[in-house]
Parts: sequence; structure tokens; C-alpha cells
Amino acid sequence: MYQLRKVISINRERVRIVTQRVRAFWYRSTGVTMGKRCRIGERTIFHYAHRIKIGDNCTIGDNSTLKCGTFLNERQYQIDIHDRVLLGKSTYIDANNSITIMSDTIIAANCYITDSNHGYQDNTTLIRDQVGTYKPITIKQNVWIGAGCIILPGVTIEEGSVIAANSTVTKDVPSRVVMAGCPAKLIKKIPPHLPQPTTT
Repeated sequence: MYQLRKVISINRERVRIVTQRVRAFWYRSTGVTMGKRCRIGERTIFHYAHRIKIGDNCTIGDNSTLKCGTFLNERQYQIDIHDRVLLGKSTYIDANNSITIMSDTIIAANCYITDSNHGYQDNTTLIRDQVGTYKPITIKQNVWIGAGCIILPGVTIEEGSVIAANSTVTKDVPSRVVMAGCPAKLIKKIPPHLPQPTTT
């Protein structure tokens, strides 16, 4: 019985992977520029697909949304995701200027990343009618963003850093640090990798 359950589980996983890759093939036909061996989850939504670029071996979880706005700039792609990036379930990326996510980055479930903000300073005009501001976001290589995080406009997260779950990032993050809180603050630095001593 155990072996039968194991075989069924393996076959279900194979079907899921094939389905995700077929879905990726279909999204390419809608205008998304997408690399090889990508996996796209169920109920994923792409707005203005021709402004989205996804590299090789990327996975986008179920119920995620990648949304480009109508704000035009000199960049061909407003959302640019490099190779081997993982977006967890229900991640929402909202790009009106540009959002770049570099290789080998992990973004856990339920994260919200936006490069735009509403204007609110003019007290003679409704907030909904005021002009917004748009500042690009860059998330560099090998970053881990925990579940439920919010990344706000103008932020750059440098290589190798970790953002703890449910944090809100409002300012640039240096390389190889752990940030947590709302707003996110430095918790600790990640020590550099040291080679293991050789034994003789």
C-alpha cells in the first residue's frame, strides 16, 4: 500500500510539473517573453504581458499577479525577472516604472512589490485624482524575501540579503544582512563564507 501511494504521489507531481510547463508555453503566446523550463502556477495573471520578461528555470506560484501599468519609460520591460527566480503563491508585483528581480532570488508567498505611490500632498484635490510617483525597484542576486513582505518604491536590495517574514522595506538594503520589522531594520549581518580548513 505504501509503495502504491508513493507511485501515485510521484505521478501527481509529474502531471503538475507538465501542466505548469504547458501553462508557461501558453503564456508565451500572450506576449510574455519567457525563457526555458519555466513553471507557471494556476490562476496566474499577467497584465500588459508584452512588458514582462522572465528568464530560464523560473517558477511562479498559484494565484500570483504580475501587473504592468500604462506609465511608459525607455525600458522595454517593466517587469524583468532573471534566471532561477522563485515567486511564491499569491505574490503581487505592480510595476508602473520598472521592477527588476535578479537571478537565484526566492520570494515567498503573499508578498507585495510595488514601484508606485499615490500623491496625497494637495489638500484641494481628492487623493484618487492626484498624480502618483514612480520609482524603480531592484532586487539583486541570491536574495530571500520571507512570506507576507511588502517592498515599496525606490528600494534596492543588495545581493545575499534576507528580509524576514511580514516586513515592510522602505529603504535600500545593503548586501548580506538580515532585515525585519515595519519598517524593516537591520537585525544582523551575515558573515562571509569561509573556506573549510583542509585536513592532512
